[in-house]
Amino acid sequence: MNHRFITCLILSMVCAFGGPGFSDDEPAATDQPAAATPAPATGVPAAPVTPAAPAEPAVPVAPKEPVEPPAPLATPDAPILMNFRDATIDTVLDHLAEVAGLVIIKPAEVTGRITVINRKPMSVDEAVAVLDTVLRGKGYAAVRMNRTLKIVPVAQATKSAVPVHVGADPDKIALTDQVITQVVPIQNAEATQLLKDLTPVLSDNAAATSNAGSNTIVITDTSANVNRIVQVISAMDLALTTASEVKVFPLQYARASDTAKLINNTFGQNAQNQSRSGRDRFRPFFGRGRDRDNNEEQPGVRSETPAVASADDRTNTVVVTASASMIEVITDVIKQLDANPVAQQAVFVYKVVHADAENLQTVLSNIFGTSTTSSSGSTNVPGNAANRERGSRSNTTNNNNNNDPRAAFREAFARAAGNLSQDSLEAASDLRGQVEVVADADTNSLLVMTAPTNFDRVRQIISELDRDVPQVLIKVLIAEVTHSDGVDVGAEFSVLDAPNASNLFTDFGVEAAADASGGFAYKMVAGDVSATLRALEEVGKLEILSRPYILAADNQEASITVGSEVPFIRNTRVTDNGDTINTIQYDDVGILLTVTPQINDSGLVTMNVAPEISAISGDTVPISETVDAPVIEKRSASTRVSIPTGKTIVIGGLMQDQKTATISKVPLLGDIPLVGLLFQRQQNEKRKTELLIFLTPHIASQPEQLEDISADEQRGTQIVPHAVQPGEFNRHLRGMQRGDGQEHPAPDYDPDAKNPTNAPNEIDPMLRLPANQ
Repeated sequence: MNHRFITCLILSMVCAFGGPGFSDDEPAATDQPAAATPAPATGVPAAPVTPAAPAEPAVPVAPKEPVEPPAPLATPDAPILMNFRDATIDTVLDHLAEVAGLVIIKPAEVTGRITVINRKPMSVDEAVAVLDTVLRGKGYAAVRMNRTLKIVPVAQATKSAVPVHVGADPDKIALTDQVITQVVPIQNAEATQLLKDLTPVLSDNAAATSNAGSNTIVITDTSANVNRIVQVISAMDLALTTASEVKVFPLQYARASDTAKLINNTFGQNAQNQSRSGRDRFRPFFGRGRDRDNNEEQPGVRSETPAVASADDRTNTVVVTASASMIEVITDVIKQLDANPVAQQAVFVYKVVHADAENLQTVLSNIFGTSTTSSSGSTNVPGNAANRERGSRSNTTNNNNNNDPRAAFREAFARAAGNLSQDSLEAASDLRGQVEVVADADTNSLLVMTAPTNFDRVRQIISELDRDVPQVLIKVLIAEVTHSDGVDVGAEFSVLDAPNASNLFTDFGVEAAADASGGFAYKMVAGDVSATLRALEEVGKLEILSRPYILAADNQEASITVGSEVPFIRNTRVTDNGDTINTIQYDDVGILLTVTPQINDSGLVTMNVAPEISAISGDTVPISETVDAPVIEKRSASTRVSIPTGKTIVIGGLMQDQKTATISKVPLLGDIPLVGLLFQRQQNEKRKTELLIFLTPHIASQPEQLEDISADEQRGTQIVPHAVQPGEFNRHLRGMQRGDGQEHPAPDYDPDAKNPTNAPNEIDPMLRLPANQ
């Protein structure tokens, strides 16, 4: 019996799979391989079907299928590496087709280059999700059906053959940009009415419908948006067992998440679990009800199903599900919470002590997300309350992060918030959009407009920003060192004057580093800087160009210019009447130095330094037929250095070559042709000058520290004897110090004495470096 059954089964399978092989219909033969694909999974006897019809003409058509062998399908665990930098979209799609076995269908207009950086392998679904996210920036989406991956416009993606999922659990819906269709069964509420209530919170590209027969809602959108809508549905459907109304509240001033939290705490499950004693504060709205001893249900709020409120921060909307009587009270509560805060605002004045009022006002306006206004000239003047719609309260901030105001606050104003404590950070984030600040430059004050309940928190934030700013006294020494090599050609027959022609660098008797090839600047830094400078000055190799002091606040740029403003002709044109009109621009020529210091808590000073030495050369460049413009010789550098306070750093290596030729001859005899060469002398000199810039920062965290630095400079200042009248310098110095409430007696100082009492340092102040004190 069993053998007969097996035989019948085999014959039936042969007829089922071999039947099309006997057909003369050509299209039927071409379509058969698609149906024959699952044959190996049906049973082993399917193998002998191939030799069943060797004489039929339709059988040779079947081998066309192996021309494009099916690529192996990647399992969810198969690793795929997506790592492309500025690659074309076609390259990425070819990679997915090769490693994942996907069939790619792409319109020809989809072009461009993308970058995907991933160091770890991912599954095929993850790779498709990444590709879909990248393509959405170009207006397209990746839709996958089994082995087929189609690239379609975003608007068409919701109507394509996208994956279909069923369920109402948001935890099982991935937070990706892949387009899916979710069938959400509704347990308690009415699907048609629920969909109408959800319409305001649906995205623009979403497609949603409801079915009254099955009481389901079908949503097609990105997986992340579907997850969000399903969360709202789950909250609403859970509370609709006895609720009869669902209401959507679009908010204008209040924050949706905070409002929903307040509604849940007041009317939700937490309030339901509280005591049902006579202290029920909501009974006046719904009736007192009978005493609990009557064992009858109270008609108040506590006896009804608790309200549930869900917030959508993207649209700043609150969705509430509750009974009809409770909805009325919640509507009144939300109306009061969403009141215009401007109507209850007041103004207080804050006198700025340390900071600049206008700079502080800019920082505060950025923190609180309001417009900036100054009493000396207003910009971005805020509109009235009616124009201050949600999402556009600030004219100076970026509203791209409205979904998370705290994240936007920290991201956009991280530098300003770095000076605030954690409590002030939270307070500033909560007050966003509720505070407006106006600066008065004349009195250096701030006029703050906010609700009176916010006064203390706003004052605390301003006081933390209005504090002493550390300062840096930067002592600068700019020197030029000359290295020369002279050659005389004359009667001495090419005698080299330099004692050592192979080395142009010398330490002039000052002990330096062992390696002479290390460079002159390195020797100066390694040894005694002051001693080396004095030795160089004695032999005429050093020239002090400038020795400025710069006092700069932390993170504030400071500059010094020692030179002249020279007019330069930038353009020349001739009018129709023949008049020549020159366009003149003034440029600074001389010694220019710009420094921006940054101080950290460990005493390290980081400086952005940009020195420049310029001078007018003797060369000119013609810019018209009648005008020649001079050539400016410039030596500049721009660098960022870090150095501890009180230490000296040098910037060197700015070299310049100068060549001079001098001819000395005997009058008359030196002018005789040929013979005159015996009575003349030619001297060629090559000079190389190097610019050295020494920087020594001194941090003054408190203003009192500047007094010690100034006193130290007074002690180190030397007056050349007989350069001024005796006591003249001290008299002027005491005049500058008068008014501080202290006595300043004249020092006992005799400039004619060999070693005078209280005599200042004998080192020339132009050569004395503060770093070595």
